[in-house]
Amino acid sequence: MMQSILVIISVLISTGLCLAGQQSGNDIAIAPEPGYAVQHVLDVAQQEYKKGNKEKAEKVLREFIIEDPEKDHYLIRFMLGNLLAEKGENEEAISQFNLSTMLYPSYASTWLNLGKLYYEDELFERAADCLLKGYRLSAPPRDHTIKYQAAVCHLLAKNYPDAIVSLEELTALPDPEPRWVETLIAAYLENKMAPKALSAIERLTDRGQNQSYLWKLRAQVLLEMKDYEAALQAFLIYSYGKELDAEESMLVGNLFNVINAPSAAAEYYLLSMNLSKNQINISNAERLALTYLTAHESEKALDFLEKVLREIPSAGLWLLQGKILYDQGAFFDAGQAFRNSAELDPMDGQSILMLAYCLIKLEDKNATVDTLIRAKDFPKYGETADKLLDNLELIWKQ
Repeated sequence: MMQSILVIISVLISTGLCLAGQQSGNDIAIAPEPGYAVQHVLDVAQQEYKKGNKEKAEKVLREFIIEDPEKDHYLIRFMLGNLLAEKGENEEAISQFNLSTMLYPSYASTWLNLGKLYYEDELFERAADCLLKGYRLSAPPRDHTIKYQAAVCHLLAKNYPDAIVSLEELTALPDPEPRWVETLIAAYLENKMAPKALSAIERLTDRGQNQSYLWKLRAQVLLEMKDYEAALQAFLIYSYGKELDAEESMLVGNLFNVINAPSAAAEYYLLSMNLSKNQINISNAERLALTYLTAHESEKALDFLEKVLREIPSAGLWLLQGKILYDQGAFFDAGQAFRNSAELDPMDGQSILMLAYCLIKLEDKNATVDTLIRAKDFPKYGETADKLLDNLELIWKQ
């Protein structure tokens, strides 16, 4: 949010550098005519600026203010403020713009540039007030982006009520921009107003704004309300109009898991990892493998683990693979998986104990004894290892 408004507001200064600036509408006072002397100074300063002589342009304006203070004019202060702002001298630029508003308070460009500078100085509430004033003074058709900028400044100042009012007005316009709607919904959710957020989305949908992003917003709101089935349905409808990205696919997989549909969940987890390498990590890999197991699809879990372990060798994933193979009676392969796990994490006694169980099944007596002795070094598994050592002959006789 901060980045988007920075890009937008930075444009205002270049707009303001054009002497004409933003035309004012609904003026509260008639703009004072510049007169010959003022117009001449403005023309000279503008010409110097265009030639790249910015310091000379500034000097011309300052000398006029000193020599003819009674002829001081809002456009003189406005242009001087622009030159100072361009140099990064925000404090004096703000002072010049404020003097300009005192000489003529209905010039939209002055308020807009003040808003930009206050934003740069992180005085967000002042920035919002100035931007709104500039917006209201601008001649129709107004640039609604400015009102959105003001709303975002209110949000940055934690002034949620005023931000929400502006955003509600913007989203009530025909064909509101998606970012206006998204920011309004985010503001609602930030203030624990999920039902109001849902109503706003439904109102936009009823008005014919049946765009795919609204279904994604609906899903996010329903997630906040913990209505997981409805959130899943909204995400699936959203996916009909726009292909899910990796993160969205992972989220849909999680929702399928929440409603106990593990096969569908696994499908979306796999899709997520196929869409982005960033999603291929130990946590997500373990989630997918366990989801396959929940769906009673152990072969798919093993196939997946075999592939993913080539990319991200992990003690936990080797351990999981070993357990699946052990349950299938593939004790030799399971033992190798447990060895790999123990090699990657020598401090995990579980892999060593599980390797011992495999060796017992394979009746490899010497290796079993050696492995159980190793397992005894781990407090969590020492007692179990002791019992197994005491009963090995009995176990093998069975």
